[in-house]
Amino acid sequence: MKISSRSYRGKSFRPSPYTHCEDDGSLLLVVTPWGNSNVAERAKDIVTDFILSSRNDNEATSPFQKMTCITPLANHVRVAMMLLNDTLYREENREEYTEGVEIAICAKNGNEITIAQVGQPFIFLSRKGFPLVPLTLGTDLAAELSAPPKILSPLPHALLGLYSTSNFSLQSFHWNPGDQLIFLTRSHFPMEFLSLPSGRRTLDELSKVLSQDNSQIPFWLGITHL
Repeated sequence: MKISSRSYRGKSFRPSPYTHCEDDGSLLLVVTPWGNSNVAERAKDIVTDFILSSRNDNEATSPFQKMTCITPLANHVRVAMMLLNDTLYREENREEYTEGVEIAICAKNGNEITIAQVGQPFIFLSRKGFPLVPLTLGTDLAAELSAPPKILSPLPHALLGLYSTSNFSLQSFHWNPGDQLIFLTRSHFPMEFLSLPSGRRTLDELSKVLSQDNSQIPFWLGITHL
């Protein structure tokens, strides 16, 4: 997986995501830090170290119980997310909130993709001949607490690392050659974004739809080829 991205500042602030792709395309991270930006790099190190070591040693001891109802890949991703939450909570936020991240972990093995997520971005599956399929809906508090024409400044709905326990989405699906994942950090998206034909789902075209919908809302857009 390789990702290309674009940011749009708008009239309010939203931190830009940090992205990481493994060279072999097996792992993609989208991490949005709320606090010190260095926490994104640290989150990347924790997640990649665990997932890559587990992939090389399926019998490795896990700090959390594995689930029998999901695949080995999904178990690796699930445990990595829980390990990251425990680390951030224990080392940064036990006494006082100082760091938190929105994060999406996308891991690939063969034709299986597993996604675990807390907060934004929205993630869509782009497949030729189909409209965009929302895989995860990472709404924020601006979308929950306001409405057009007066949209509040971006504010996260959920962050990883603030509590001793974590609540995140986890799902796996099969991908086809030519599929893309599209990532969007924005308070909401217009219907035109979903209905844009597959041949026009480029950074330029999608960014144009978003900026024309509301030029004041900041966003970050990423497109990856699987």
